[in-house]
Amino acid sequence: MSDPAASKAAREEGNTHFRRGRWADAAAAYGRAIAADDGDAVPRANRAMAWLKLERYAEAAADATAALAIDPAHTKARYRRALARRGLGDLDGAAGDLSSVVARGDNAAAREELAEVYAEMLAGSRARAAGRVESAVDKEKADKERAEQVEQSEQVEQYEQVESEQAEREMGSAPAQVHAHAEALLDQSHQPPQPHQPLPASFAALRGKRTRPAYAQAPAVTARSPASEQVPSSTKPAAASAPASAVLSVPSPSVSPALAPPAPPGAIPTPAPSNPASTSPGAGLALLRALRPLSPVQRHAYLWHYPASIVPRILAPTLDPEALGTVLGALDAGVGTGADASNSAEYRAWAHELMVGLRHTPRWAVNAGMLTRAEREAGERVWAAAGGVGTYL
Repeated sequence: MSDPAASKAAREEGNTHFRRGRWADAAAAYGRAIAADDGDAVPRANRAMAWLKLERYAEAAADATAALAIDPAHTKARYRRALARRGLGDLDGAAGDLSSVVARGDNAAAREELAEVYAEMLAGSRARAAGRVESAVDKEKADKERAEQVEQSEQVEQYEQVESEQAEREMGSAPAQVHAHAEALLDQSHQPPQPHQPLPASFAALRGKRTRPAYAQAPAVTARSPASEQVPSSTKPAAASAPASAVLSVPSPSVSPALAPPAPPGAIPTPAPSNPASTSPGAGLALLRALRPLSPVQRHAYLWHYPASIVPRILAPTLDPEALGTVLGALDAGVGTGADASNSAEYRAWAHELMVGLRHTPRWAVNAGMLTRAEREAGERVWAAAGGVGTYL
């Protein structure tokens, strides 16, 4: 049962989102308008434009085609289908739609778009023709080279045959001492081998005896006092400290500070949030800004500082597909590297609670539906590692 009033209200909501650049929200609102009145072509044409902004050309072409099925004279729907077909690489279909739009009236944008499509089609035709010519030339060249190789091979065989026959003739007329010498050499080849003479030390053996320079020695792993140095911890603040047996003490070699090697890139500590329990306005935006310059593993370590219930709460006002993909990628980096004891019950419970919380954020269906394939696969991996049941997205 159609409800034109509800459809119009949802369509106007979508127009507001569209004017403010919120393409995904606009598409969702237009979807509600279509559900309220599926006999109206306007919300379908409008959603096609939102899909075009999101570069989802297949969905745009489908909505535009549905709008034209309801109203074949809908010029905007036909023009938007042309844009979608061009995005999909269907230049013939795009040219047909644009020609129909131009024929219906003066439309400068459609004329310009049609000229560009014709230019692309012409360039493609020339490229294909050049490719065919190049293929023919390459084939002719390959056939010529193959014939030359066969001819050379035949000449080599003839030469080897002549040499073999000449050697047989010379061997048959050689003096007897030559035959005797050849037999002596053959007998020597069947003598038992002489005892093995020691060879000079191999390069591997010499390398094993070399003394490593001071700067190549592994640094000592010793417990440091808080007064001497404070190393920021990348573990969860509430996690228990490691047992004393886990600290390895190795005698420190005499390494000159001037020769000490620089710390590897992976040893750079991940910054920690100042107040991960804060739910004040702007906390979610601050979290996303902090994650942006970090590597995926560092993002995971940074996110691990936050309570699982806080992350969805502070991200809800600003969560979009890009932010959701960033969070899922950070969680997946932790699972993939085994960081923060990702197999522990504490980690699984934390990740599970965080992901369930994300599911309850506004616009979840729209954000999840616009994730890339890699982001969706990352989310499923984390969900499985956290002990989730079924699929996550």
